[in-house]
Amino acid sequence: MSDREKRLKQVHNKLVNIQQEVRRAINLLMEARTEEPGPEPGALPKGLTPEQAVSAVKLRLPEHVLPDLEFFLTADRQLKIRPKRWLEDDWGTVNDAVKSMGGAWATAGKDSCWLVPFPKEAIT
Repeated sequence: MSDREKRLKQVHNKLVNIQQEVRRAINLLMEARTEEPGPEPGALPKGLTPEQAVSAVKLRLPEHVLPDLEFFLTADRQLKIRPKRWLEDDWGTVNDAVKSMGGAWATAGKDSCWLVPFPKEAIT
């Protein structure tokens, strides 16, 4: 066997090993996907009281940030989440969670807040 053939054989063996590792990784990912899914982003159960709706949103936010947030239910069926202080690195985490629920940051100077809309059937 020539040096070139030996080198090709080594490359082939490495590629086979990489292929096996990729297959194992895909199998692990597929197993993780079959675990019971959590609630859909933005989905709230129907028939919630205002207090239950606020609790449902709080469950989707990082627990360590909750003491730094104020929650209000507005007359136009939105949950207003206002930070009590500058959240630094936690702002992005809260913003991502609020966006996943269909909400958005409303810039209004000192009155800036997140607004999360609730569907009419979500709140009784």
